[in-house]
Amino acid sequence: ARHILAHLTATQRRDGRWPQNYFPSGEPFWVGVQLDEAAFPILLAAKLREIGEAELPGTRHMVRMAVGFIVRTGPSSPQDRWEECPGVSPFTLAAARDQRAVGITYSGQTVMRFESQEGTEFESFFF
Repeated sequence: ARHILAHLTATQRRDGRWPQNYFPSGEPFWVGVQLDEAAFPILLAAKLREIGEAELPGTRHMVRMAVGFIVRTGPSSPQDRWEECPGVSPFTLAAARDQRAVGITYSGQTVMRFESQEGTEFESFFF
């Protein structure tokens, strides 16, 4: 699990997400955007922390980037994991909600500030 998290940290895109499917090199195979793909690496990092594994270098930054992507993009997404249609589904919404809770443990705050793709600053509240 640690090797997978290290790989995910190394292949994360600048906007905080990962491609829908990609080769081990990080080169995209499919180009869909699905929010759960950004949420699951966060949940993996949280699980490793929960079982007492030492934090890998870059994990905190990876989590913050992924949380920012989900906050800026969700709760609706261009593709749902199961139907590959735009909108909101219970599965994607639950993954996005859970990653926000994990964001608290990495930030130590109940509010995180992000900048939108248009350059507007905004806050995400965790509850």
